[in-house]
Amino acid sequence: MQPTRHLTFPRVSALHGDLKGRVAPRTAEKVSCYTLPVQRNDAQSVEILAIDALCQSYGEHQVLKNLSLTLRRGEILGVIGENGAGKSTLVKCVLGMLRPVSGRIDLRCSAAAIHQELNLADTLPVYANFFLGRELRNRFGLLDIPAMARRVADGLGRIGLAIDPFAETGALTVSEKQMVEIARALDIDAELLILDEPSALLDDSETRRLFAIMRQLREDGTAMVYISHKLGEIREICDRVAILRDGELVGAGRAADLTPREMAERMVGRPLADIYPEIPPPAPEVALAFHSASLGDLEIHAGEIVGIAGLADSGQNELGEMIAGFRRLRDGTLAVGGHSVRFRSPRDAVAAGIGFLTSDRNASGVWRDFSIAENIGLGALDRFSRRGFVMRGAVGEAAERVADEFSIRCHGVGDAVATLSGGNAQKVAIAKVLASNPSVLVLNELTQGVDVGARQEIYALIGRLARAGLAVMLVSSDMTELLGLCRRIAVLRDGRLVGEVTDDRLTEKDIIRLATGTEGDARKQAP
Repeated sequence: MQPTRHLTFPRVSALHGDLKGRVAPRTAEKVSCYTLPVQRNDAQSVEILAIDALCQSYGEHQVLKNLSLTLRRGEILGVIGENGAGKSTLVKCVLGMLRPVSGRIDLRCSAAAIHQELNLADTLPVYANFFLGRELRNRFGLLDIPAMARRVADGLGRIGLAIDPFAETGALTVSEKQMVEIARALDIDAELLILDEPSALLDDSETRRLFAIMRQLREDGTAMVYISHKLGEIREICDRVAILRDGELVGAGRAADLTPREMAERMVGRPLADIYPEIPPPAPEVALAFHSASLGDLEIHAGEIVGIAGLADSGQNELGEMIAGFRRLRDGTLAVGGHSVRFRSPRDAVAAGIGFLTSDRNASGVWRDFSIAENIGLGALDRFSRRGFVMRGAVGEAAERVADEFSIRCHGVGDAVATLSGGNAQKVAIAKVLASNPSVLVLNELTQGVDVGARQEIYALIGRLARAGLAVMLVSSDMTELLGLCRRIAVLRDGRLVGEVTDDRLTEKDIIRLATGTEGDARKQAP
């Protein structure tokens, strides 16, 4: 029998607020509640999580407003909303990491969260990560490594995964690391899994495997909260969906009854025009030309957005890093604006007119503890420095222009990037890259972890840049994004450019044919 976690907070029976939207309790009453422990073999209709009138604030800013939700055993609940809608705060309250201002949470089972930033130590073997902090010991008090390895193998086998318990965790794929975290959560008898952007770094085949495991867990009675910006996935895998906007529940119901567009419009509170901008035909000038016997050939014209697609670990990221000077060109030639170049470092690439947006915004895209203005200044120190001194006035003026042009929502350009939403932080990362005035942009996972409203703004920005003549190479695992922004998509397989799809053949089916080697009559293929 599972223990009951029972939390009671002051309940707001009425609210009042000023014109700035601040709210405060007028009267509060203690809410008593009594919940019975739930056994694993109970019917799947049993409610294992009940949230009633939950409120949470950070200072004067109220981030959850009288939010009420329920979750039943064997149910997958999708939770969606723009960045800053209150999803992360809700999760922290459910897990007991935050004490809400008021409301009630009845959690009748153990819960575990699998975050997008995986909580594993790469240098440890799998079994050590699996039991970190709860190691098994033998009767002599020594680590019982054989017993831990056997239990890891059994736990991974439960979700259909065969991984050597002694393998170094850093050698696993992102998908395999996720499965290790899920198996670890199940090993501690978690009956509620909270999955935060689990497919953000997965390709289509890995996402399919994740969904297969989720369906199996649902059949076994495990409840799940699935948080994602990929609304098509929400509709596919979730039984119900809860839509948050500015800390309030603005919609809830069967996921299958809502289209992704309807979900998006409820999230942002307004009708959405076509999310992708119109991109005019490119100019005749070739902005980037790459020719290699081992990797293949690629040309991008000024004003053109060319997509780079492929299965996971097919070399997309490596290609972008090579063009941006992070990797050496093994053979062949690279030309920017008609001039042959060979980069010894990323600094050489920036000097030649290459701008590179990394896929990991938090790790290497921006300095989170630095301000918006400082990040933009650091993107082009040569431009904003004189005789070894940074011209702070020039940096501030440039940052103000960028914040206005890119619609970065902030109190001022002195705000730390860590205080911004994911979408606004990504805009800062893009602005930092553009500060060096590149003629070619290499964008790696442009909208990873960005909500639909911010995506539309970022897509419009990229459209404006293309119309201004910048050449854009878009590396993305989001097929919908590639098809929406690009007129031409080059496909990699096993580290080599094997062909491209254009115009009327620009479909997911044809891209997959090239990526898997079953391209058949695809219009254009590399020799």
